[in-house]
Amino acid sequence: MSDDIDPESTIPWPGFVDILSTVIIVFVFFMMMTSVIIFVLSDQAKKAAVDNAVKVKTEDKNQPTKTASSSNLAPDVNNLLAEKETLQKEVDRLAQLKNVLSESTDQKTVHIENEIVVSYGDMGATVTPESSDTIKAALPFDGHITINAIIPEGRDFGSIREIALNRALNVRNILLQNGVASDHIALRISLPKAQEETPKTDTKQPEEKTDNQYGSVKITFEK
Repeated sequence: MSDDIDPESTIPWPGFVDILSTVIIVFVFFMMMTSVIIFVLSDQAKKAAVDNAVKVKTEDKNQPTKTASSSNLAPDVNNLLAEKETLQKEVDRLAQLKNVLSESTDQKTVHIENEIVVSYGDMGATVTPESSDTIKAALPFDGHITINAIIPEGRDFGSIREIALNRALNVRNILLQNGVASDHIALRISLPKAQEETPKTDTKQPEEKTDNQYGSVKITFEK
């Protein structure tokens, strides 16, 4: 009699061992996934906390700077206002100077020997045709010519110097246009006091009959 042997009855590995190993593997996999998720979330939380701390510190540092910048603006604004006022005064002065330099209608010209004195009766700087004719009558002249523009008496030298300079240049232009060489002409601008201190060598020199309220130009011809 032969005995029939069941092949499955010969396997020594029980079935519950497979079930237990499967459960353990699933549990380990679950723990690994949970650990990875917790690590990623904690890392993100740390980065967010660090970024917030840096942002707060940066804002705290910038706040005094902004306050200091605002406080520094006040002196700058005051300086700009002061410069604007100074420039406005200069513009007004130049505008007034332009008006007085436009025309001169009241002049008195005296020609005695080697000097011509053009006395102004206003604050103009141009040379009237009568004064121009008197100057041209003394030409041609081959010697040295000195043009001394005397500023108005009792006025500030700095503010009125432009008028005296323009008067001297206008006279110089007349001389140049009538053949006088530029190297034979000298320009001077002086106060009335300088004229009074100049010694008079000739008793026939022209006398100033005006009070020099508006200034004059003295043209001296020297051999």
